[in-house]
Amino acid sequence: MLAEVLRQLAAAVRAYGGLIRADLAVGRVPDGDELERHLAEARQQQHRLAPVLRHATDIGPASWLLRREILVHLDRLTNELQVEHLGRAREHAGSPSWLQAIRAAWPRPSRRADRAGAPPAASGSANRPAA
Repeated sequence: MLAEVLRQLAAAVRAYGGLIRADLAVGRVPDGDELERHLAEARQQQHRLAPVLRHATDIGPASWLLRREILVHLDRLTNELQVEHLGRAREHAGSPSWLQAIRAAWPRPSRRADRAGAPPAASGSANRPAA
């Protein structure tokens, strides 16, 4: 069951990439039907997988945390691959991300050579030994 969920998500990733390529190509209209079909199948397989992982008696209860993490990540990936996210990413493509904006606004520390107690390096020919 997990293999089938992953197979459908892999197909959805390929379809998502196809939508991006179609969006960038002049004259092509992106069609999200294939992507939605794979995501719907992945969700259906996920709904079958969840109870199996939750109630697995042959696996100890301590491994429930790992099984729960698998379900969380599968769900997150399924949600992130939705066509709506592609549209939002396209809308914000011209604006810098929040991380880039923070990095640009954050003051950069000056590089000082005397951090380790060494004298600052001089530039030019002063560093060369006298001949």
